[in-house]
Amino acid sequence: MLIAAVVAMLAAACGPLPEVEVPGEPSRRTLQLVMTEPRSIDPATAAGAGALTIVNLLFEPLTKMSRDGMVLPAAAESWAISDDGREFRFRLRPEAKWQSGKRLVAKDFRYGWTRNLDPAVAADKSHLLYQIAGAKRFAEGSVDADSAVAVRAVTAGELRVDLVHPSMSFLARTATWTFTPLPQEAIEGWWDRWTEASHIDTNGPYRLAEWFHGESMKLVPNPHYWDSSRPRFDEIRVKIVESETAVIPLFRNQVADVVELGDKEWQAVQRDSGDLAMNTAVFPMAQNWFLVFNTRKPPWTDARVRRAFALAIDITTADGRVFSGAQQPSRSLVPRALVGRWEDPPGSPEEAVDEARSLLVEAGFPGGQGFPAVKLSYHRTSHWERLASHLVSRWSDVLGIEVSLDSMEWREYLDFSESPGDFDIYRSGWESEYLDPAGWHNALWHSDEDALRSGWSNAEYDSLVGIADVMADPQLRRDAYAKAEVILDAELPGIPIAEEGKAYLIQPYVTGVWASPMGGYLVFDDAVVERPG
Repeated sequence: MLIAAVVAMLAAACGPLPEVEVPGEPSRRTLQLVMTEPRSIDPATAAGAGALTIVNLLFEPLTKMSRDGMVLPAAAESWAISDDGREFRFRLRPEAKWQSGKRLVAKDFRYGWTRNLDPAVAADKSHLLYQIAGAKRFAEGSVDADSAVAVRAVTAGELRVDLVHPSMSFLARTATWTFTPLPQEAIEGWWDRWTEASHIDTNGPYRLAEWFHGESMKLVPNPHYWDSSRPRFDEIRVKIVESETAVIPLFRNQVADVVELGDKEWQAVQRDSGDLAMNTAVFPMAQNWFLVFNTRKPPWTDARVRRAFALAIDITTADGRVFSGAQQPSRSLVPRALVGRWEDPPGSPEEAVDEARSLLVEAGFPGGQGFPAVKLSYHRTSHWERLASHLVSRWSDVLGIEVSLDSMEWREYLDFSESPGDFDIYRSGWESEYLDPAGWHNALWHSDEDALRSGWSNAEYDSLVGIADVMADPQLRRDAYAKAEVILDAELPGIPIAEEGKAYLIQPYVTGVWASPMGGYLVFDDAVVERPG
């Protein structure tokens, strides 16, 4: 009797067990994915391309990003911005619902955002919400959410948000998973088990029908999603594997339609003499690696010197020696994927030995004569060691300048990058957390921020990016940032090295899929599967 009672109690606590279905042959409109087990599909803590792909299919925030970097309506059908740029009002789609059939309302967004700010939840990207008045103070635990965080449900269908400072970049932030609505009833009813298939409630184009941990997941269309044309597949089957090494055989056997390639798998595909390479797609990420100059001290105060050092580098050869994955050479300090620009901007640096030597002569250092001692600082790993070796060789051969190396362990490097002091050049990088130019121009290179401690300042650049950040017109805003980018790549307070890439194998019968430049998760809005046979 005692055992029966315990079993009954466990069944009541965990809910009914899902029936195990043996999957049959996939239909023509079935999508098959493969990934390692997601650590979490809670939008607050999900991380990695696989988990974020699932989150993107299950949850829909107010806005979404187009492939060319434009903000588009999603759960919100429209929005209005006050003249001072601090108040945003989002009008929700009246037909938007949760998978349970309940109407999606403004307080669902307020609940989700304030939950992500709660220190007890430890949301990975909670700081993206700090543009909202009162959000940072609540996250720090000093005030109550209801009284502090300026997110208000004006009506069931209208959400009002007040910012600390005006910034049009807020719209791009609302397209990230940190800004999705969350189902309060499910979360507070099931707590850390709320994302199980039998408990979860989602508002995206798909719902989670099954999740057998360590084995598989199945997503099916959400019957209450507002756009009936959006779910493009009859079902999405996800095979869970222990290691990425299993993905290529699964792809060859058509058990997987789209698979992410890690560095080792990418190398294997590159060596393959069959058709794997033909079915490979590389998507640029909004993440760059670069070198930073200390423009506070000579000779780095002279843009000609900085440009000479940049033009002396054979960046294609350097990247081939340094990286083992899908990284691509970068010729701009701003990643191409950030604003959907796939060509290099005018004036971006490219190897030009003669010009590099001429610039050094103009700056007063012919053949490197009289040039002060130079030190390159970096984090000690095998690939950065290879980069440092290449750079030192090129600068010596092309410019006649000897550069010493200053390598350090990771913790020492982190401390150094926070306060580098009297440095010459150091290796750095940056990754977008939301797809807006402000996250690079205003956050990194504006002289008031100087996040990389370069000391670089340009009045015209500062003015352009300052004005652009508060421009309401999307095209005028993009134009202003484009002008600023030309200045940045001409002045070169740093040297672009490489941009991150995300590689996937995609079956030829799958079209229209792409990877978000932020996080590398897959986007299936326009994807089509036409399985043969």
